[in-house]
Amino acid sequence: MIRTQKSLWMNEATSASLSDQPVQIISSTASRKALYEKFQARISMNPVLDRTLVSFQGNKHSPFSSWFKYREGFSETLVSYLLKQLKPEPGILLDPFSGAGSALFGASALGWQTKGVEVLPVGIHATKARIGTSRINARVVHDIIAQLKQVDFSAHFDEKYALSHIAITRGAFPLEEEKQLVGYRAYCHCHIDNADMRVLLLYAAFCILEEMSYTRKDGQYLRWDARSGRSQGKRPFNKGRILTFREAIFQKLEQIAASLSVETMQQELFQTDAVPPSERFLHEIELSEGSCLEILPLKEPDSIDFVMTSPPYANRYDYTRTYALELVY
Repeated sequence: MIRTQKSLWMNEATSASLSDQPVQIISSTASRKALYEKFQARISMNPVLDRTLVSFQGNKHSPFSSWFKYREGFSETLVSYLLKQLKPEPGILLDPFSGAGSALFGASALGWQTKGVEVLPVGIHATKARIGTSRINARVVHDIIAQLKQVDFSAHFDEKYALSHIAITRGAFPLEEEKQLVGYRAYCHCHIDNADMRVLLLYAAFCILEEMSYTRKDGQYLRWDARSGRSQGKRPFNKGRILTFREAIFQKLEQIAASLSVETMQQELFQTDAVPPSERFLHEIELSEGSCLEILPLKEPDSIDFVMTSPPYANRYDYTRTYALELVY
């Protein structure tokens, strides 16, 4: 819902002469009340749709969603519920603001062919990483982790893979930890041959940026720890213990490996013919990178059976500030 401070209502007959007639100003509260009263007879309460189902909280049982908390997304459990209730027969689903892909992956698991459009690189990166992960064997991930634990990432530091900071991210990491991060990126690009594994390893580092930084996401801004050296207000902020890069990356990689192992075990236990990772989704997920304002007009008419989306808050929420570290990465 887009909220405005004031709503302007006027008689159509006088709209051509605004300067001659007074304009009635009605508060947004009164406007919402009038809208509710208009549709009250059609509104019913569904107790199933509580906060734990609708919001990101509903993803707590989804291993992939727990790797990176994309707070603006809705839950895959909600996607599954709505499709089963409203259109149980699979078809083609579109999400024009697909974010990290909740609608795409939730629907795909039910046999839907899914198409997403996303403009923010954060969502694009998360979606591509998940698609690549579906083709990776959990046992291989464990082997790679053991290999990485023997590597001194700072020895692989290469300026080519350094983060190109902007004003609001400069100084976000302790210098030695950022050196480790850059060395890890360089190592992955230069020594990990399998493309899907490389994407997964780089995504793991993408997921830990907040944990190893002086920052914490707070609304649509980054809140800075007093230890960063940045100017503080009257109440300096301390986010608690800041993880080193090695602590954070291996915790994340172990989490990823564990969740992939559980998924593989469940497939082997409960399916007569275990679905191989490459066939985990019945249809290939189609992701278009860019603005839906430009991409949707290119779609064929009557080519979509179901649209499910959570549009951004127009002119109110700046995702580029919230995810500044991830965008720089």
